[in-house]
Amino acid sequence: MVGDRLDITAANKPAEAASSTQHDSSSWFASNVLDPFIHGTGVVQVYNTFADKKDQIALPETHQAKMFSVDWAVQSLSGAAGAIIPYVVAGKVMGSGMRALGGELGLQGGAARFMANESAAQILGAGAYDFVKAPNQGETRIGNAVGTMAGFAVFEGGNHFISKAVPTAATTQIARLGLTGAGRFGVGAVGGLTSYDAANLTTSLVTGRENQSNMEGRLNAMANGGFINVALPAVQKGFTKAADFAINGRSFGGGIPVERYLQNNGISDPELSKLSYENRLARVKELTGKDSGTGSVADTRNNVVVLDASQDIGKLAHELTHLRLANQYEGGYRTVAKNLKSDPVKAEQQFMQIRAEMESQARQAEVRVQTRKTGAAPDVVTDVARIGQEVAANGKTYNDIWKSEFARFQADPTYRPAKEYSGAPESGNADAKATKPGENQAGENNPGDNKPGQVVPIDKATFGSPEHFGATLTEKGVNFAVDSHGAKAMDLLIFDSADAREPSQVLPMYETNGVWHREVPGMKAGDFYLFKAHGDYTPAQDGSRFNSQKALLDPYGKAVTGDVHPTGKGEELGYDNTVPNDASRQLRPSTVDNTAVMPKNVVVDTKDFKWDGDKPLETPMSDTIIYEMNLRGFTADDASIAPQLRGTYRGMIEKIPYLKDLGITAVELMPIMKFHAEDSTRTNPQTGEKLQNAWGYNTMSFQAPEGRFAADGTHGQQVNEFKSLVKALHDNNIEVIMDVVFNHTAEGDPFGPTFSFKGLDNNQYYLLVPNRPELYFDATGCGNTVNANNPKVQKFILDTLKYWHEDYHIDGFRFDLATAFNFDATGKFQEKTPIMQAIENEPAFAKVKFIAEPWDIMNYRLGHFSDRMWSEWNGSFRDVTRGFVRGESGQTGVLADRIAGSPGWFDESTGRHSINFATAHDGFTLRDLVSYDSKHNEANGEQNRDGSNDNKSWNSGYEGPVEHANIPEWQKIQIEQLRDRQMKNMLSLLYLSRGTPMMLMGDEIRRTQNGNNNAYNQLRLNNMPWSQLPQNADMLRFTQMMIDLRKSHEIGRTRPSDISWHGVEPFKPDFSEGARFIAWQTTPKAPGVKPLYQAFNAYWEPIKIQLPPGEWSRLVDTNLPTGQDIVTSDKATPLAHEYIIQPRSGIVLEGK
Repeated sequence: MVGDRLDITAANKPAEAASSTQHDSSSWFASNVLDPFIHGTGVVQVYNTFADKKDQIALPETHQAKMFSVDWAVQSLSGAAGAIIPYVVAGKVMGSGMRALGGELGLQGGAARFMANESAAQILGAGAYDFVKAPNQGETRIGNAVGTMAGFAVFEGGNHFISKAVPTAATTQIARLGLTGAGRFGVGAVGGLTSYDAANLTTSLVTGRENQSNMEGRLNAMANGGFINVALPAVQKGFTKAADFAINGRSFGGGIPVERYLQNNGISDPELSKLSYENRLARVKELTGKDSGTGSVADTRNNVVVLDASQDIGKLAHELTHLRLANQYEGGYRTVAKNLKSDPVKAEQQFMQIRAEMESQARQAEVRVQTRKTGAAPDVVTDVARIGQEVAANGKTYNDIWKSEFARFQADPTYRPAKEYSGAPESGNADAKATKPGENQAGENNPGDNKPGQVVPIDKATFGSPEHFGATLTEKGVNFAVDSHGAKAMDLLIFDSADAREPSQVLPMYETNGVWHREVPGMKAGDFYLFKAHGDYTPAQDGSRFNSQKALLDPYGKAVTGDVHPTGKGEELGYDNTVPNDASRQLRPSTVDNTAVMPKNVVVDTKDFKWDGDKPLETPMSDTIIYEMNLRGFTADDASIAPQLRGTYRGMIEKIPYLKDLGITAVELMPIMKFHAEDSTRTNPQTGEKLQNAWGYNTMSFQAPEGRFAADGTHGQQVNEFKSLVKALHDNNIEVIMDVVFNHTAEGDPFGPTFSFKGLDNNQYYLLVPNRPELYFDATGCGNTVNANNPKVQKFILDTLKYWHEDYHIDGFRFDLATAFNFDATGKFQEKTPIMQAIENEPAFAKVKFIAEPWDIMNYRLGHFSDRMWSEWNGSFRDVTRGFVRGESGQTGVLADRIAGSPGWFDESTGRHSINFATAHDGFTLRDLVSYDSKHNEANGEQNRDGSNDNKSWNSGYEGPVEHANIPEWQKIQIEQLRDRQMKNMLSLLYLSRGTPMMLMGDEIRRTQNGNNNAYNQLRLNNMPWSQLPQNADMLRFTQMMIDLRKSHEIGRTRPSDISWHGVEPFKPDFSEGARFIAWQTTPKAPGVKPLYQAFNAYWEPIKIQLPPGEWSRLVDTNLPTGQDIVTSDKATPLAHEYIIQPRSGIVLEGK
């Protein structure tokens, strides 16, 4: 291309030799102007490519002028002048070909935009031209082509930058011209150098010869490139205008590209710009003069708008919308085709609906564009229900026209209307007579009917409201709204039944500021729906993962029926999984439709429940006692209730008396939002049973209660059934705390499924890896991290919390891996982020309990999650309590601080409380904690690799159950007694400590998980063992009485200053490294509340202690047998001033 490579043979000759022939062979003009110009054009080389060898023309030999001389400058300028025109022509030819090919292939989105990109066409066209040219000596075609494309890539990119930068850098026209010229020459020089070196390097690689690059050649190339690029934009613009005037804009031409038509006519409407961007291959042919007046036409087959110049610009928007909808509605046409034989009446209705929808949306676009231009809406009817009954200029109603089209469609389901008209006899003529539904054929109007030509404003109610997300009941039907700023179009899928494998209707939605909305008259609570979003699948470019093959759950959906049941074809995946081992497969969109295997959203009447005055209880945290439970597992194995109620909300209502008798004040429900239970492909290696998710920490739909837990049905009944449970618990003074998972979703990593958020603005709902948007930032260990501080996602989280609190009367929320909130919208860690501030400042949450799990796999923020409002799971209380009870030394100092409520971390005056626990769903149960040294997770199907290895557990002398152990009976009894004592020690420490205690479901009756410390996929291991309650009644009684002791002595209301610390002698605590004994006295200030003295010996020998001054009576000694281990105050045993605490046991004494 540049530099010549005008004549690389000459360039490589010594300057003197070349110069010596200069005046001998030709005049100065021929040598310095004509010959370089001919070389530059390349026409001789092109001719020689196709001519027989005997007919080839020899190029005139040019001399190499002295560098930087006048001759050298003239040669460079002449060569550039000769080269620029054929290069530009080649670019225009390539552009036309690319557009034609893109249209023939039906390309859309990014592919279409590439094929319509004039810069890309110029680069490829110039390269193709140099490839066609016969190479000079020492050159190769491929080298010339590569070099030329590299140079023009620099030209195009640099010129684009200059066009944006210069207007802001220069204030006068002269300055702008100067900066532009200098900038273009500089860019051209760089492009020339790039071209020269790329060509020679490529040639060297291809031929194996030494690289011919040299400094003189580089300078020549830079000069040539500079001269070419200074003129390049003007020449390109001139040729474009000439081609548009002489060819494209003529009746025989293909039309002017729509984006160029807008530029040429100075049209800057945002909607037209968007339509142009969405359909870069579209063209506009303008009818002027005698051809005008016939009306505008959208030629959908050729992707051309034939625009009547006598009509307003709104008509262009009308027809461009038709071009867009022709592709968007293809799925709808296919749905109609499926129904042709089975239900032709229904098929005709669907076809008519599609045609009315398309015309309505086109007219809406026309109204918007024309209103922005003139300030007045055109006389256009937009109501879907009325368009079909309009009478067109040919005397037929549109319904009649569309019925004729349907007849052709019946005969050939591949038929599509090839042309859409605006103002022509076949479409929306503003002068056509508008009739209303029910008007008689004679056109007789009832009073108030629209008159011909009357302006009919857009009926916003018909098209729905963007203000309320989700499915909202209206007077007419249901309003749907979903936020998706990146979508190009959105479909509403309506289903006749919960098990329907395809929608009965596919309706387009309307967009307002990134929110897609649609009202559907006649729909009601109990109806089923999903969404489909159309847009770009470009994860590597911008993180977008739109895929119109994937039906999506509504993020604001209030109920979901069914589960995901893929058939192995990859339906649930948004990417192409046809080659499962291909690591790049997630970069390609799936072509497999998932509609048949997806669960469905259910329209819900959220006000259809009688609360009868119920409201959240607002129990103070100081009085709260939490019971963490698996709702399904709580009643799944309870033979005392009807089989159909086991594992359900109603089943739990049956067991409320048990919870009330236990004494807890709040249940913390493990996730009950709709979750993905079938997320595991593993089987139990011991039984072959397919494993299911038993915990629910993989949410699919955040505002829908889990349908599997409903006894009454999943078609919306789960909503009121769960509300009934909440009300019943409140009636018994038990609060409901929901475990919520806003840190990640069930959609997993790049190879995870697509259920909702990935298909609706993936790059907004999730944190993506900087500069690698195809990858997810994973702070959760679950494949993705929710971008909680994106404004849209922040609103979604706040709306979701408000919904559960206000509509379900939920009392509080426990946030799984809450430190995911500390990552701002860019993925950077912040002490206090917008989502945290929004929650803390929300008036509706003033008395709601907020509990954080203050860690994730990257951060541990215990005691520092926030400075107000949030309580936190105290993992340190768990660890130090376990360590102390199993006999570790050096624990007493830290344990004393935890018993005091961890005052260095938590300040109750700011609403921050320590949530104390010894066990939770993560890890061992209380029984397993004293029965196993190591985890036993083989049943999980992960070869025992999952779950923590650091459990601070002790098996008390034998690993696992002793029933069938090959040891003496006396030893079995001894081991079991020690285990019971250790369990009672931990329960005592839990309920005697300041802070808010939380116990795990079943610990009160010695529930075991057989040593599995990560039973997330074990349904049976998460079940409450009701059949074992009689044999474990002793532990239940101890737990109940310990809770009563805590309440009666108001331990939760004490302050750190109410505590005094002791050792084996009063007021001499031992917090040394070797200590295994701790004692403290609690003296509440409340009147009538008696003081307590508590002491625990974790040593394996008895310890004799002196009691503090006063009269003391024994309430608890965990070493004593059942019936004596814990007693009420009226049965307490008075003591002297000394007491011997037995090994591994604790006591509680009550003072006068």
